[in-house]
Amino acid sequence: MQHLGKESGGSFFEVSKKLTVDQVFALIEEDLRSQYSLGYVSDRPAQIAEFRKIQLTVKRPGLIVQSRDRYWAGPSVHTRSK
Repeated sequence: MQHLGKESGGSFFEVSKKLTVDQVFALIEEDLRSQYSLGYVSDRPAQIAEFRKIQLTVKRPGLIVQSRDRYWAGPSVHTRSK
């Protein structure tokens, strides 16, 4: 689950004696209230299907970036009408 969370740009929380279910839900609520969703379109169209690396950084101190480190780029499929 930790690997899946990292690969998808998400998080992993484990309920334990130190972190209760209520505390985990509170952390998730806080995350959901203070996040942004960004979109990206490459200026280099994919000629072949491949993974491409991405790196997201911020200039403002104290902010935490949680994102994927790569994405799947596939060639566009155009259909012609006859």
